[in-house]
Amino acid sequence: MSSRITTTLISGINRVLIPAARGTLVKPNELESAVSRPSTLAYYQPNSPATLRAASLAYGLIMGHPFLDGNKRTAFWAANEYLKEQLGKGLTDIPLTSVNMTDTAMQSIGEAHSRVAQGLLGYEQLAEVYEHVLNRR
Repeated sequence: MSSRITTTLISGINRVLIPAARGTLVKPNELESAVSRPSTLAYYQPNSPATLRAASLAYGLIMGHPFLDGNKRTAFWAANEYLKEQLGKGLTDIPLTSVNMTDTAMQSIGEAHSRVAQGLLGYEQLAEVYEHVLNRR
């Protein structure tokens, strides 16, 4: 379970990432649903790895599209913060405002998030990508 990953935190991440959109929340129920996914998964699958729970959060944000813009980027940073809280390390240590998309790990996650948005990748496969990135750190 996560005490830090809230709708307020995720909305704040979106505001920082997409200042022009000012964190415009267009589907509040979808945001609530995405935030609840990791704890629901942990309840029904208590031994599920943190990467699977983080991927379920990201998947919910990507597919639910709660914000006007920046849902895939917000999903990355939400998953990153979730993993930092659960494992003590995230997908990156790069600050939110200094992302380098030329980094191989960031590219592979970006491609995976695009595949999720296209309906080509489920959260289980996204968790494998996260696991691969974490193991390389």
